[in-house]
Amino acid sequence: MKLFVSPAITAALLFSSITVFASSSRQDELVLPAYLKDGVSVSNFAGNGEYSSANGKAEATSFRKPNSIVSLSDGSILVADSKNQTIRMIKSNVVSTYAGITFDTDTHGNPLGGWHDDKKEMSVFNNPMGMAVDKNDTIFIADANNNVIRKITKDGNVATVAGDGFIGNQDGMQARFNNPQDVAVAKDGTLYVADTLNHVIRKIDTNGKVSTLNAYSDRVAQIEEGEIELAGDFADGKLVDAKFNEPSALVIDKKGNLYVSDSGNQLIRYIDFASNTVSTVAGNVTKSSTISKSTNLYADGDYKNGLALSAQFNFPKGLAITNDGGLLITDTLNHAIRYLSNGKVTTVVGGTSGSKSPLYYPTDILVLPEGSLLVVDSYHNSIRFVESK
Repeated sequence: MKLFVSPAITAALLFSSITVFASSSRQDELVLPAYLKDGVSVSNFAGNGEYSSANGKAEATSFRKPNSIVSLSDGSILVADSKNQTIRMIKSNVVSTYAGITFDTDTHGNPLGGWHDDKKEMSVFNNPMGMAVDKNDTIFIADANNNVIRKITKDGNVATVAGDGFIGNQDGMQARFNNPQDVAVAKDGTLYVADTLNHVIRKIDTNGKVSTLNAYSDRVAQIEEGEIELAGDFADGKLVDAKFNEPSALVIDKKGNLYVSDSGNQLIRYIDFASNTVSTVAGNVTKSSTISKSTNLYADGDYKNGLALSAQFNFPKGLAITNDGGLLITDTLNHAIRYLSNGKVTTVVGGTSGSKSPLYYPTDILVLPEGSLLVVDSYHNSIRFVESK
């Protein structure tokens, strides 16, 4: 994806503990999760901000643009450390490499990605991004630059679930993807994939067969003068006719339905499998739906709280369901965590400016059992802890 952001904030702000009050004007008459209603405190959980790969005590370790976060049944935390080409584990305040190896580096010393299935300590990934965990602690990974979906079983083996490594949009047992960025797993083992640059949601059944749930886009966008490419589009309605624009994150709710971060459209969409429909549940659909008649790659992002269908986002990505049934959203280019509940959107922490927010390009969020949050603060190369003040 072609996303551009402002320079990083100072190290002093990065690792200070920041209290954010929920009583500011932008929060007026909006509902926050009950356990965060009086405001939140943001502190560092892991990572010292350096762009590197050090293991050890959490506060002294380093990441390279981490992307997603999940937890295992024993409480261990896993992070897809995308530019380190590894999956890292945080347990008992210690960070270690859980899966993936560095077999070579580029001229700048950055790990090179690759594709190799093996024991997790000998496996190779290429820009691992979104992850999901099933009831057996099997970890599914959208291995974006390999254009495949991988899994790590509880016994420590890495295998490819779907995809042959080539860019494409092929269904069936010999499927092809285009930069898949997230995966969600249903209770019955069905996988859903945000196939980002194909602008579709894919389904992988328990036999490994891949199908496409919605319509492909045939819209053309102008990247720069004289350069065009196929782009995403927008359409609500019947699932088979619905269209997305770079869907980047997924989460399954208690009904078994699917929330989608439709990043290029600046919207949160909802797939209801009982009615086989897609609807927009947050974001200014009137504004964003004009992408269908545009030659721009993306709808314009912005920042606004309020009624859900008047709210505005700027490349929403990671999603999580709260303990009280609301939806948390990492609003990446607004450097914020937003909250959708009862038809309204508010801000939990951050907002609009990376120089003023304690977050810088947040990409995913995890709700811990007691209700506090872990946020992947990607461009700070750290994991942040958000709790009630």
